[in-house]
Amino acid sequence: MPVTVKERFGVMKKIKTRLESLIGKKMIIKANKGRKVIVEREGEIEKLYPNIFVVKVIEKGDIVRRASYNFADILTRTVRLSTIDEDKDYFPWLSE
Repeated sequence: MPVTVKERFGVMKKIKTRLESLIGKKMIIKANKGRKVIVEREGEIEKLYPNIFVVKVIEKGDIVRRASYNFADILTRTVRLSTIDEDKDYFPWLSE
């Protein structure tokens, strides 16, 4: 059965709401960059925009970098966000 536009909008809104609740929390970000390259970083969501979110990543030597991802990256599982301690996915309902 095809997914309607209304259902897609509901999922994206649910993702945005969840991301809003995660602003400022430390987490593990796993991003699939293609060709079997998966980048894993520790950071926190710094800011949300209408279609993207910005992650502040602190690397070795206190170097601060920022990476941006769109909400569709979470929907397609190209980007995964999980807790630092338990490696528990913040969006388990997308795997169902």
